[in-house]
Amino acid sequence: MLVADAACTFPSDLRGSWYSFEKGTLNFTEDTLVKYPAQLTVSARDFSYKCDQVSGNKYLLKSTTTFSAYYINWYAYLCFDLHLVKSNKYYYQLGSLVEASNGERTFSQPFFMDSNMTAACNRPEPYEAATFVTLIKEGAVENNLVQETCPTDWLAVFDSVSLSTSSGSQKCSNVTLSVCADRTQFRYVHNNCSSSLKYSTSGVYHCINHMSNDTSGIGYLHVWNNDTAVVASSTYRTVCYAYKRINGTMRATKKPGICDIDQNTTAVASPGIIAVYDNISLTVLVPETKVSAVFDVTILLAVLIPTAFLLILSLVIYITKCYRLFLKLKCPQKKPKPKKPCFRETAPNVGDVVPRNRFPLHLNQRPLQNNFTGKKPIKIGPIIEPYLQPPPKQRLLYELEWQPSKGRIFYSRGSSLMSLWNWVLKEEEKGKKEKLELTDLDGPDTWA
Repeated sequence: MLVADAACTFPSDLRGSWYSFEKGTLNFTEDTLVKYPAQLTVSARDFSYKCDQVSGNKYLLKSTTTFSAYYINWYAYLCFDLHLVKSNKYYYQLGSLVEASNGERTFSQPFFMDSNMTAACNRPEPYEAATFVTLIKEGAVENNLVQETCPTDWLAVFDSVSLSTSSGSQKCSNVTLSVCADRTQFRYVHNNCSSSLKYSTSGVYHCINHMSNDTSGIGYLHVWNNDTAVVASSTYRTVCYAYKRINGTMRATKKPGICDIDQNTTAVASPGIIAVYDNISLTVLVPETKVSAVFDVTILLAVLIPTAFLLILSLVIYITKCYRLFLKLKCPQKKPKPKKPCFRETAPNVGDVVPRNRFPLHLNQRPLQNNFTGKKPIKIGPIIEPYLQPPPKQRLLYELEWQPSKGRIFYSRGSSLMSLWNWVLKEEEKGKKEKLELTDLDGPDTWA
């Protein structure tokens, strides 16, 4: 996806002065690279370039002015392939082929023609690892913000180091190198060597950035000279190593700035240096830089803070339980009073009498009266059920004999008077029967 014109801006943190390992100090605004040092012609150099198009990590920068060549005005373009390493540190590759006329990785187009990213970024990909350019914020090295641990192959003490110029005209063998006292630093001891074989007065360099070639196995390392000041054509602020370690021997070449595209471990252009590192003694020491100290403190805090939180939480829980136990022993709870028994009447027409707490009053309910609950469901029929007694025992009239009422007994069956009374009644019954029999024998009366 391409974004052009006003929408094309650099990353928000890429502002102000930055140091390029190839070009020195570069100044960035929101959308402009100011006074980029590139020799386009004998009289045209150090143009400002404005962001014209962006696609992913690629930025197409167009010169803000034209230059004249072959009686035509031209615009210059830079193809910036920019990558963030960490805060205050980027690296970039220039995506244009080297122009034969000026030896710069720029692309030029006549003013009346519009260019695009496809035309300007004409360098084949993937780019050679040797040509990457480290870009760091000004002052970041002094504040220990961009140093990194040197590659593993360098973490050793090299007791025998031999140095020679690219042509082999000068050599120095009484040299040692230590990358163990501080694993972010190279510390050379090369007092007896000529200035052309040193690059640094102090012999101390900071490891800043590295990249490797997966095909050849060669690594490329950018280091920063720790000298307070550098001397032109004698010492250099930035140096690039091309190195490879085989068994116990490290072979490397180094040159000021960035590495050349064809630089390897045994050949380098002038003023490069060829080095062989032997007699390696490996040690493991904790880095002494502030960056490492901050990292160690971060790990320590990550372990201690959760542990302290758990201890405090456990202590609070323990104190709370002890306090509750103390209150329980000091103020024992009173035993609850037994509840009064609930009596109820039982009858066909009487409901259950229940305690008042069976009917809690609510704001949205009317209070129940008399706390009465029916024992049985309401029946459909007479409200009052008849009280029925079994029918009396039926007897013939003449067989009946007087019996006293169950409720009131005046005479005893065993008394003599009662016996006499019973005999009289029997005799009367007997006489009545005889009269009835005589009446039946005479027959009905006849009338003439």
